[in-house]
Amino acid sequence: MQSGVRSCAAIAAVAVFASACASPAPRAAGPAQGPQGWFALPIAMVFTSMDEDRDSRVSAAELARGITSAWSAADRDGDGFASGFEFEAWSIRMLGDADASPARVAFDVNFDGNVSAQEFEGRLGDEFGRLDRNRDGFLDRSELVVQVSGQPRIAGGGNRPGGDPPDDGVDRLPPR
Repeated sequence: MQSGVRSCAAIAAVAVFASACASPAPRAAGPAQGPQGWFALPIAMVFTSMDEDRDSRVSAAELARGITSAWSAADRDGDGFASGFEFEAWSIRMLGDADASPARVAFDVNFDGNVSAQEFEGRLGDEFGRLDRNRDGFLDRSELVVQVSGQPRIAGGGNRPGGDPPDDGVDRLPPR
C-alpha cells in the first residue's frame, strides 16, 4: 500500500515538474508591444471603392462622384440626413466597423446627432486632402497605408489615452 502511495506521489511530482518545464518563459518586464507593419486605413476602403477606372488611384473627379454614391448608401431613407443608425450601418459596411475612424463625431460637425450631406461631403473631402501627401490631386495606394512601429501598449487600454496605467508597482493618482 505504501509503495502505491509513493508511486502516485512520484507520478504527481513528475507531472508538476514536466508542466512547469513546458510553461512558456516569463515575459520580460515592460509594456507589451502593439502590432507593427503596414496597415490600410479604414477610410482607404471607402476611397478605393471610388476608383472607377481601376488605375489604382482616386482622382478628385472620382471622389466627387464617389461621395454622391457613398452618401446614397449612408442616407438610406433619403431624408437628407444620416441618422446615428444609418451612419452606423454605413460605417460597418464601408469602414469595417461602427467605431472605425473617421467616426460619426468627425462627420457631425454641428453635433446635432445627424450627418448632413454637406457634413458628409466635407469630411470625405478633408480626409482626401489630408491623405494626399504629395498634393497632386490623386490618392495613390501608397497614400492609403500607414506604417505602425509596434509602440508599447498601455495595459488594459491599448494605445488610447485614459487606458489603465502600466502595472509597474508605482502608485499613481487618478487623472483629473
